Amino acid sequence: MRRVRVSIAALALLTAACGGAPDVAETSRPNVSDADVRVEVSRSRQLAEAIAERLFAHAQAHGDSSANMLRELTQLAPGRSAGSAEAEEAASWAERKMHAIGLAGVRREPVVAPCWERGEPEIARLIIQGTERPLAALAMTGSVPTRPGGIRAPILHVTSLAELEQKAAVAKGRFVFLDVRLRRGVVDAQDAYAEIRDVLEGGADFAARVGARGVIVRSPSRIDDDHVRVVRVRYSGEVERIPAVTVSPTTADALGVACHVDPNCALFLELSCSAKPVLRLTDNVVGEIRGATLPEEIVVLAARLDACWLGQGAHGGGADVANCLEAARQLLASGTKLDRTLRVVLFTDGVETGRGLQVYAADHSDELDLHVVTIAAVAGGFRPSGFDASQPRAGSELHIGDVRSFVSVLEPFGISRVQLGEPVQRFRSMLEYGIPVLQMRSSSAEFYDVSNSYLDRYESVDPRALGLGSSVLAYVAAAFANPEIYK
Repeated sequence: MRRVRVSIAALALLTAACGGAPDVAETSRPNVSDADVRVEVSRSRQLAEAIAERLFAHAQAHGDSSANMLRELTQLAPGRSAGSAEAEEAASWAERKMHAIGLAGVRREPVVAPCWERGEPEIARLIIQGTERPLAALAMTGSVPTRPGGIRAPILHVTSLAELEQKAAVAKGRFVFLDVRLRRGVVDAQDAYAEIRDVLEGGADFAARVGARGVIVRSPSRIDDDHVRVVRVRYSGEVERIPAVTVSPTTADALGVACHVDPNCALFLELSCSAKPVLRLTDNVVGEIRGATLPEEIVVLAARLDACWLGQGAHGGGADVANCLEAARQLLASGTKLDRTLRVVLFTDGVETGRGLQVYAADHSDELDLHVVTIAAVAGGFRPSGFDASQPRAGSELHIGDVRSFVSVLEPFGISRVQLGEPVQRFRSMLEYGIPVLQMRSSSAEFYDVSNSYLDRYESVDPRALGLGSSVLAYVAAAFANPEIYK
């Protein structure tokens, strides 16, 4: 982390230069005079600045342990897919770490999760002009297998769903190669991925509707290299499920050339992954800092504990876990007072179905009305840039004006964005149960260059960016846990 002490004076000067404190008029306060509102906002701002100064000064003076936590997790439990032995190791480690930090009520809450199994390594061969050559391909997470002995079929190369629709008659009986690229030049990698998510994750359904026998997709990455990024396939259940694989950017380029050179080129593919999810017992890991005056009101700080089986899951889950644990440690070690309870939830099965958070919400249904917000850690080990706020049903919305006001304290670190947006899939169950979600985001364009690939390793994480993420989460959690800052 950059060794910067956040002073109230510096923050006040920066705020004045930027035009003053954000407008908080979105939060209705009936029967309160303008003068009273100004006093209330001023007091809230001063308290938020004091908490930020305390937390960042503590991190500056004592360092943070997020990088050490991430190293431990990635070395002990790489490839910790839900239901695996590595996932069990990760849950045991998280439980020990919560006890060591000093969290209260540490426990493991069981989850029966539908787990996909990859099976034996994939066999793929490209047949071009009568010659066979190996093709590097990985089954998409959740894919169905091929029939025993594999399948062979010609390949149809398309670059969009519109082109696939135009060539629907040709696609029948073929493998459809959906060669859709992650758009370069988009600053936020998650925004770039959102543009092609339906093609990547739903491509198998689109191909099945036109009678295809299988689908191939290009790995989402800005970099042209030989590394495959594993993508989750999502079947609607409305059409036959067909096998789905992903290939590296350079393999995709070569496959596109092969289809041009030989329009009759074909693919042989054999997948032995599980035809249906296998139910396995796994665990969420939960611990909390009890609130001093409003312990029944709960602020959730959450991250997925599981990871893709490929690589170490450093940016893909591990950094978010380390951020949450370090944020809790900083709050306790710095003596920051929390009026509401902060509950850290490290949930399982975030990669595949999001079952872990669904079970958490169901198991805690009697207290969901007292959940103030879910703070979602999804930035990986990249430098945070802001937050996306997701609103549930009417009556339990976030007070966006208040959130923007206390987040603006982080402007010296380049963190100011608070906008409405959809959470990633694994957090949507919290919205369905009526709990607002504030999702910490990174503007890094690199996220999908490394995530869900062999490159997703501890060495790919910048400890300074990781440490900043921990302190930012600690501050935001403290703000939500203080009713003088967030009502």
